[in-house]
Amino acid sequence: MSFFLATLGVGLGGLLLMALPGVRRHGHAGHVGAHRHAGHRSAATGQAKAGAPPVAHAQSTHAPRAADGLLRHLPEPHVIFSVLALFGALGNVLQHALGLPLWIAACVAALVAGFLEWLIVARLWRLTLRFSGEPTSPL
Repeated sequence: MSFFLATLGVGLGGLLLMALPGVRRHGHAGHVGAHRHAGHRSAATGQAKAGAPPVAHAQSTHAPRAADGLLRHLPEPHVIFSVLALFGALGNVLQHALGLPLWIAACVAALVAGFLEWLIVARLWRLTLRFSGEPTSPL
């Protein structure tokens, strides 16, 4: 198996795995949300209903750590997988169709994949993520 086919597979596989939770919940969000929040607290009195388990409200005790500073410099997973898929596809074309050596194909594919991700793919991600729904509060 070619190095470029492996990176193409990893990139497309990662994008597919990122899409699965959204596809699985498609059309069932109201149904799941109704069961998740049903019967915990009465809106009028704030009292727990009979038979409902107590609702634990977690307090945010997140203290800044040194790792948080490093993690914020990493790109989003969708960027990583998009670049890997582009790199694999472009590298495969450059190596097999144009007959370039592996190292030249890898260098050119990395530069072009980064440029295409910045120019086209990032804008498409922003466009699609703009249509995401707002989270709702429990009734």
